[in-house]
Amino acid sequence: MVQLANFHHIENDPRESVWTELREAQMMTAAALADIGMACITDLGEATNIHPKNKQDVGKRLARLALSDIYGYSDRIL
Repeated sequence: MVQLANFHHIENDPRESVWTELREAQMMTAAALADIGMACITDLGEATNIHPKNKQDVGKRLARLALSDIYGYSDRIL
């Protein structure tokens, strides 16, 4: 699973955010289900584009997740 990327401009002051609640729900779902991993891409988000253009780093994170969780490779190898 790929966690939702950041979307909208960064706010300096803490405030409630539906976007944050959605990402938390994704995290809780991944933790509750067996054989589900989640790649975090909050740092790859773009304020004006809900679909970040940087797909390569998303793919690399998913590959690392699969190699680690499914195939047992350690982070040192990756």
